[in-house]
Amino acid sequence: MINSRASSRPGRRGPGGKLTREAIVSVARSLIEEEGPDALSMRRLASVVNSSPMALYHHVEGRADLLAAIFAQICAEAPRPELPEDPVERMESLAMLGQRMLHEHPWTLEILSSELALRRENLWYIEEFLAAAAAAGCTDSQSAGLYLTIWKLIIGNAVLRKNRETGLAGPGNASAALEIAEAEGMPRSRKAIAEWHELGEAADLRAEITAVLSALVGRGVPATA
Repeated sequence: MINSRASSRPGRRGPGGKLTREAIVSVARSLIEEEGPDALSMRRLASVVNSSPMALYHHVEGRADLLAAIFAQICAEAPRPELPEDPVERMESLAMLGQRMLHEHPWTLEILSSELALRRENLWYIEEFLAAAAAAGCTDSQSAGLYLTIWKLIIGNAVLRKNRETGLAGPGNASAALEIAEAEGMPRSRKAIAEWHELGEAADLRAEITAVLSALVGRGVPATA
């Protein structure tokens, strides 16, 4: 049984009953918050607002555009944290803030690895990170490279955690890889894979981010590969 505020208010529109982008994004956000991201489709959304999927495309480009708009709303509503004065500590705090946002809204992985996430409401985060990198002695291009390196680390960690939570990664799913690793001449791989799950569970993301930041800032040539 569907128990959704969005579905209980069909036809939610803007002033004068006119369908607006703001109304569409609002209903889409309600669907995600109450039923999960899988509930959001253009067809389902059209039925909730008493419209047709084609009519929605006059206001939004599609599901990804909706997700980016919803995330922009969440970022605009969230209070900005007080950041440390030390530039490396400031970047570390920003990285952990990004990780927390991904943990609280895992559906954002669908758009955060694309340019759709680069909305005005989110740019303060990038600006703060780049400013901290510059204060740590990085050039503009090095600052951008450092940001991308840390962001990839955050995204990768979020993907691994999501896979563990959905059962795609864990001790029971390593058998095929372990059989390959048992081939002659691969003793290190065999040992590492046997401990893969435990190592992942014990990883300390903050410590990893701090180590990467300190190493790359000290070297002065951030890695982006």
